[in-house]
Amino acid sequence: MIQQRKYWPIILAAVLMVSCTCSLLSSGPRLADSRSAGGMTVHFPDDWYSEREDEILVFSPEPIGDFFDMEPQPAFIAVSGYLDDWVSEGIRDADDLLDEIADEIRAGSVGRTDTVEGDDITWLRATAEGDFDIFDRSVTGWIAVTLQGNAKFAFVLAVAPDHAWDEYENIFEAMLEKVELN
Repeated sequence: MIQQRKYWPIILAAVLMVSCTCSLLSSGPRLADSRSAGGMTVHFPDDWYSEREDEILVFSPEPIGDFFDMEPQPAFIAVSGYLDDWVSEGIRDADDLLDEIADEIRAGSVGRTDTVEGDDITWLRATAEGDFDIFDRSVTGWIAVTLQGNAKFAFVLAVAPDHAWDEYENIFEAMLEKVELN
């Protein structure tokens, strides 16, 4: 019995060490900064750049410059507003909105869709790749949209040059899941 007792401190120390180590491991990208516009707040990595123009927020790990004529770079572009101000009449649901946004931004090839559950928002998301209107080179990414009632909407475009998509996909996913709509 005495020999078994001498192992308890070792077992306890091992359990504490594993417990502390697990709590220090990141459960995803660290989104330590945030920016708001148009009733939307986006959380993003604190070493990224951000720009705002009215209801449009743009985030990138590289300097942004003119985001209506961006260099092909990783970018998370978030827009919120009222349907009447941004899109044509006849938007009945998120599928219609996704089609309208994809056409508006000339999103290249739009593919499969899925649903993403954020903290308080359900997004309809579609893969997109090819030549977008705002980039002069092929990019990979996705478009996500959500409707709030009959009047408000939000969409997010997350893209990166084809060769860099895998490096940024998890960050974009985490950012989308943490978007807040007010």
